[in-house]
Amino acid sequence: ALNRRITVRTDIRMMNELLRLGGLQKHLYTQMQTSMTTELSNQFSEVLTSIKHAINALDMTPVPVEDMKD
Repeated sequence: ALNRRITVRTDIRMMNELLRLGGLQKHLYTQMQTSMTTELSNQFSEVLTSIKHAINALDMTPVPVEDMKD
């Protein structure tokens, strides 16, 4: 539309959701500090690392309208 660059909304929504999930995971981690075990800490770390990798894997490069496929 009008030869403007656009960003695919699904990637933005996915990134926001992943960021929200990461925040919730961090909140749970801080809430469980009193009963934290090494195994549980490792599980939290794995989840946060996976979320970080998923966010980094998103391609947020703007796409010209003419390159978009229907």
